[in-house]
Amino acid sequence: MTHVAIICDDSCLQPKLPQFFICKTASISRKDLEALEPELSPNILVYRRKSRWLTHAVFAAILRALAVVLSKEAPEKQPIVFLDTCPVHLHRGVLWTLKRKNLWPMFVPPNLTWLLQPLDPHAFSQYNWTIRQNYSNYLVSHGHPKCPAATMIRLAADATRTVLQGRKWDRCFNSEGFGANQTQLGHVLKHYDQVLGIQADVNPQLDTVLLRWLLPRSSRLPLSLFLPNTRPS
Repeated sequence: MTHVAIICDDSCLQPKLPQFFICKTASISRKDLEALEPELSPNILVYRRKSRWLTHAVFAAILRALAVVLSKEAPEKQPIVFLDTCPVHLHRGVLWTLKRKNLWPMFVPPNLTWLLQPLDPHAFSQYNWTIRQNYSNYLVSHGHPKCPAATMIRLAADATRTVLQGRKWDRCFNSEGFGANQTQLGHVLKHYDQVLGIQADVNPQLDTVLLRWLLPRSSRLPLSLFLPNTRPS
């Protein structure tokens, strides 16, 4: 199972954000999933697919579902979606979906997700630990190593409710440099800030030079996909 997790810096909005689980069709039947869904929170969405890996088509569907929730729950806010530069996130269809749904992407440069993406250094460590604890408790109480897919979904949903929905993440965004108060930077970023003398640009201009630095070297995407007021050819 793959969990596409969503967190934000608004503690009121966080419990309403959708969380997406991708399961193999071979691991859970449609009937079992329909029986399970009433037990899950409304914001837990389970996709049955041939593969549990995230594809560009599934991710585009996830973005559309996310846009629906944001337009309803936070219509006055401009959503900014933090993404790494894996091939799925850079697919033409995904980028065009982001544009159509007015979701502004913020791409974390290659090899820097450990430092700049709030999910990686903060949320996932706590989330994975909670899932392991839930799984261990299940094994102890049932006395055998097999864990059905439906049970695994329940364990992950419980960890989601406890960790992702039950905590405030605004300090994590601030510590990665994405808040208005730059004095709350994490100690690693503060070190780089002091050594390099980095100053924030109050009016940054997105140009082709900057885009080439942000994207993987192997990327062959037309840069018009990223620039404002342009339509991909």
